[in-house]
Amino acid sequence: MKIYYDDRACGAGKSYCERSIITSREGLYIWAVEQRKMMVEPFHQLRAAAADHGRTPTIRAIFSAGEHLDPALGEAVDNVRVEVEALASTYNRGHVIIITTHEALKAADLTNFEGQGWQVIIDETISIWDQQAVQTTVSIDWLKQHYDLVQTDDEGLYKIVSLTDHKAKDFAADSMARSLTVMHQRIISDRSKVITNVADWSEVSADEKGRWKWWSMWNPTSLEVFSRVTMLANNITASVTYETIRSEHPEIEWIDLNRPTVQTYAQRKVVVHYYAIAHEARRSIWNSHTGRAFLRAVAADIEKRVWPHPHIWMCNEVDDRSLRVNGEQIHGSRLTPRQSGIDKYGDQYHHATMIFTAKPSPDEEVIMKAIGVSREAIIATREHEVLVQFATRTSLRRANSTETVHLTVYDEVQAKMLEKYLLSTGYCDVELQLHRLTVEGVELADWVKIEEKRGPKIKVLTDEQKAERAAKRTASNAERQRRFRERKRAMVLEAAE
Repeated sequence: MKIYYDDRACGAGKSYCERSIITSREGLYIWAVEQRKMMVEPFHQLRAAAADHGRTPTIRAIFSAGEHLDPALGEAVDNVRVEVEALASTYNRGHVIIITTHEALKAADLTNFEGQGWQVIIDETISIWDQQAVQTTVSIDWLKQHYDLVQTDDEGLYKIVSLTDHKAKDFAADSMARSLTVMHQRIISDRSKVITNVADWSEVSADEKGRWKWWSMWNPTSLEVFSRVTMLANNITASVTYETIRSEHPEIEWIDLNRPTVQTYAQRKVVVHYYAIAHEARRSIWNSHTGRAFLRAVAADIEKRVWPHPHIWMCNEVDDRSLRVNGEQIHGSRLTPRQSGIDKYGDQYHHATMIFTAKPSPDEEVIMKAIGVSREAIIATREHEVLVQFATRTSLRRANSTETVHLTVYDEVQAKMLEKYLLSTGYCDVELQLHRLTVEGVELADWVKIEEKRGPKIKVLTDEQKAERAAKRTASNAERQRRFRERKRAMVLEAAE
């Protein structure tokens, strides 16, 4: 399998180039975007590109009901996964471009696309890592009936194995089981695995709130049914997706398209403002009294600097109440953190603020380490890439703009990361500007949190407990085999009748 990629910088014309190619050449294409709201711009851009080439392809968006989208996209569908799966039989020739989401592509059974000549373009880096926090109290017996837990090669991690013949669609149709549809689909798929840190379902019973988590890694080889796979993403080779795929699937060949940047960008100045030196943006800090006080002071400083300029900004949802001035939100348009692919702010916005953190939890670090992914790669993908994408929604996208752009982040590490990226474009002169704030008698820039030792909670088991767990697993495996034999026997008897 081959994956072609274009990892040029934001605003270099990756999507523009690909749109020009697929609208000028007859074929069957799927264009996958990160989120549903990001369908609108490519839909209209693909229409315009097709018109420029004198082409009239079928351009269709597949999305579920929910937040309001442009009526031009058409009607929402009841089941996106089913609609995507049906494409291979609905269209087998001509010029067709389907717009859908990364998640729809991952969730669908793509088997029917084999040999049909379809191509897929994945716009922005696709996440191959899924997780879900689950609360199971009264339904623990149902879990025991449907799933077994099998020790993996990694200490403390267990593979969830299905004990039922039910399909994912059966779960989707059941209002009580629906919340586990994605998990079940991953479990029964031969292209992915689902793991948990629960060794025995009785451990969930012991938690008064019945809390547990599962993690899954999507297998990209499901895309081998397409005649061509293309990924368009800034610096994709530094992402968790790339690092994980290279580790887990060394047989996949990555081919750099090496497309030239045709636009010449005017030189411009970028000022990156930040506040912290001795500590980084972290959830554990911002959840504390001191951290919330820091954020309030940062919000007041931002308000003074950006007023009255057009200004886009974002933050973690939980920090909204802290980032207020006299109870009011910071001046400007607050957006969600993920804005990759959005172009509409480039003409008039020269100010952008990103008070954001997305560092991995200790549990995530353990799991990622087990599959060979570094903490640095996680942060680069989940935090730094989000900052870069948001920053480049501004006039930095406009080749002819010479306006000074002001970007604000929380800490020095984030500021220097942006500096490195902006300098790599060749057309940005970057100035880092530290703003020193005194908050409740504390210098924000130099404050250092005294940390307790971090890391996942590890249960130390006695030899007796280990033996008990091993006996339970043996008994569970025996029970699973017994149920399997019973199902087979019942099927044989039913067929004989």
